[in-house]
Amino acid sequence: MKKCMGLTLILLLCLFTPVQAQKKKLAQTGFQFLKIGLSARAEAMGGAYSMVGDGADAMFYNPAGMARMDSKIQMVAHRVQWIADINYTALGTAYKTSHGIFAVNFGAVNYGELIGTQVAGNEKGFTETGSIDVGAYFAGLAYSKQLTNKFFIGGQIKYVSEHLGSSTISPVGTSNVAVDNKADAINFTFGTIYYTGLRSLRLGIYIRNFSPEIEYQKIGFQLPLTFHIGAAMELFDSPSHSLSLAFDAIHPRDFSERIYLGGEYWFQEFLALRVGYKFNHDMESLTAGAGVMQRIGERQVLIDYSFTRNEFFANVSRFSVGIAF
Repeated sequence: MKKCMGLTLILLLCLFTPVQAQKKKLAQTGFQFLKIGLSARAEAMGGAYSMVGDGADAMFYNPAGMARMDSKIQMVAHRVQWIADINYTALGTAYKTSHGIFAVNFGAVNYGELIGTQVAGNEKGFTETGSIDVGAYFAGLAYSKQLTNKFFIGGQIKYVSEHLGSSTISPVGTSNVAVDNKADAINFTFGTIYYTGLRSLRLGIYIRNFSPEIEYQKIGFQLPLTFHIGAAMELFDSPSHSLSLAFDAIHPRDFSERIYLGGEYWFQEFLALRVGYKFNHDMESLTAGAGVMQRIGERQVLIDYSFTRNEFFANVSRFSVGIAF
């Protein structure tokens, strides 16, 4: 076990030391929809979820948490009402076997209605060309396994794609050329969770959106690679009452470091109240939410809602539904 924890710490140092020594890069990544948190439970806790997420919900954050799933099959659905009429929907299913947890997921982003224009010699200087077909989606495969009674690992491979409609360009000396504005890529997520033995305290890391550089119209860009260090612990835990506190330190590729803090209180394993805060975030800050869990025969159903205060745009709402068999 000491070797497992030592490897985690070595990996952490290798990843963060060179990044800190480099000059900060801001606004240097594409596929920004990959940075949007999906789970209502996670975002109600301010995104401090890397060591809290368990079961199918964890595949959208730290996949190592899936290994703590206590049912055979779990299914989750997430709906995010983002800013500027953008809607984000995701579905995931996790299956428990003797060889670990296997999961599949899919998500799609609807950017709303956008009207295209082109340069014209009229008074406005442009004419409208109609609606533009824009959107994005992903599809992923995830795996998680409990290696010992204290150490969990997980990973995910994901195909991501974004299309921004088509356009017509007129290179000098040539006729008009139709261009399909689309890019896609394969990205990876890796995570670990380690239980320290000090009550329920667990520590770990996960890396999301690791990918080679993508070339779009001869210009290269990176996906929003992000490093997470997390910690979580239950202050008290009983069938009647439980209270969990969580902490995440974030290092994004395209922004300075952030801190996420969150808490979750359960009453009678039926009602959950959650609150969180995102420090050094450009738009988000205070978060809150609630959830209810109910057993229906052999099934367990969980419904969650979260509210995120947005500094410049409309506040964000998230809805999640989960079922375990």
